[in-house]
Amino acid sequence: IPSIGDVILYGTHEVSEEDIREKIGLRRGTTFQEYMIKEAKEKVKLLYQEKGFFFVEIDTVSKKSAENLMNIHMRISEGKKVGIKEIRFSGNKIFSTGDLKEQMETNAESWISFIDESGIYKKDILRLDMFRLEGYYQDNGYIRVRILEPKININKKNKEISIFISIEEGARYRIGKISTEANEIISEDEILKSIQIKSKDIYSMSKIRAGVLGIAELYSERGYAYADVNPVVKVNDKTRTVDLSIEIDNGRKVYVGEISVIGNTRTLDRVIRREFRLMEGELFDSVKLKRSKQRINNLQFFEDVKIDTRRGKESDLIDIITTVTERPTGSINVGAGFSSNENLIFNAGISQNNFLGRGQRVVFSTNLSSRRTDFNLSLTDPRILDTEILGGIDAFNRKTDFFSYKARTTGGGVRFGKSLSEFDWIGINYKYDDIEITDVSSTAGSAYLKNGSRVTSRISPTFINDTRDDFLNPSSGSRHVVRFGLAGLGGAKFHKMNYEGSYYRPLVGKLVGMVHGTISWADGYGDESLPIFERYYMGGPRSLRGYTIKNIGPKDDEGNPLGGNQS
Repeated sequence: IPSIGDVILYGTHEVSEEDIREKIGLRRGTTFQEYMIKEAKEKVKLLYQEKGFFFVEIDTVSKKSAENLMNIHMRISEGKKVGIKEIRFSGNKIFSTGDLKEQMETNAESWISFIDESGIYKKDILRLDMFRLEGYYQDNGYIRVRILEPKININKKNKEISIFISIEEGARYRIGKISTEANEIISEDEILKSIQIKSKDIYSMSKIRAGVLGIAELYSERGYAYADVNPVVKVNDKTRTVDLSIEIDNGRKVYVGEISVIGNTRTLDRVIRREFRLMEGELFDSVKLKRSKQRINNLQFFEDVKIDTRRGKESDLIDIITTVTERPTGSINVGAGFSSNENLIFNAGISQNNFLGRGQRVVFSTNLSSRRTDFNLSLTDPRILDTEILGGIDAFNRKTDFFSYKARTTGGGVRFGKSLSEFDWIGINYKYDDIEITDVSSTAGSAYLKNGSRVTSRISPTFINDTRDDFLNPSSGSRHVVRFGLAGLGGAKFHKMNYEGSYYRPLVGKLVGMVHGTISWADGYGDESLPIFERYYMGGPRSLRGYTIKNIGPKDDEGNPLGGNQS
């Protein structure tokens, strides 16, 4: 018996030889059988038809060599691509042709077909489209709908395909009686509330499925991870109603078995495990499991986080397998730009958000321009000794030209914080500043604005409520931050208050709407006014684009900004 030798292809232009060889699977050295030639031709023909070449012709010749190898010569005449000219429906009285086409992946050729390859007929995709159309009707109450086998007409002369789909819609059905079996775990009212469909509503299979998942979730929250929820329907053709009975087998309670972590090549296991809301041996809770995944994802150390469950060693145990894909958590950035306000701008920084895989953050940054020179260093451990307590230290040296004066600030601070609940956090920050004010003109100088040095020693509590589903790319939830600042432990005396809020809501598809705003207020106390270097300034890319700090707010007699105590 000869073996397969060389497979030689001719006439391939629209499909690569690599794709064809992978499709036919003829490997040199494997035993040759005659049926392989026929199978290879069918596979190549199908490959071309998937790309719209319905008139492809394939001729094969096999030649045996002196080494008992069968060399296969495959000559392909591709022909021209055939596109779908039109998709027509008949029998559709309830839904328009446009509505039905929106449910299908198959579509006719358009002016952008050369970009998205639309208008190509694929048999398997069209078969799935028939199920999509059927599901669309059934979700709108037409449970007796019949989508007949589509007719495909190929016009060889014009190289076009027409698809005709006949539909028998039938009558619309509504939900009749809804019943379920009450038990000691979940009340009947709570079960019926989770179904999301009521008596006399239009029958919808997708809503029933969603309700079943919701009921299963209720049981899973209470430790019954293997609860079986089965919707039983009884169709009454005379009244055109569907009675729905929910049968529930809650099974037995299950507990968390082994929690394993896979894929963390850099991050330490404990950094991931401490984010779990479930512990080994604890009663299983699906809500806590979802929150655990959300918390691990919000670390922003991983490209992907997957949490799977499987039966444990005992029948009442469920193991949790967490698989993560690490992402780079360190960065070095260098940038330059030009601003009419600050002229040439240069910034650079180095940061590591997962230092040594321990979840600690180290950041150094600098911003340089004709009006500011900033250097900042920050070290943060969000979970000191794996507790819920955050600790951090900061150091900075900043020099800024505010037109009416120049300020140089040197100092540092320490930070502590702790989680109050799943979504609430409170922190306290102590900061010490040494501020030097220079270049105040003699005409603008006053008790309020004068050259000299001052010390600021302040304590600042912060409260945060954060319910965002994803910190990096949120689609729902909100974030509220309330900050207070009290200076007077030495040097200047003033107090500050700030509120910052962000709301995220899904709009259409993957489009998310966001509303963000801040309110700030500050003032001095003890017969002291608010220092010039603690006042608020607006203007520039970080607060109000298109304006500089000279355009907005109170000014001195020379037109230079003095800042305000509100923003």
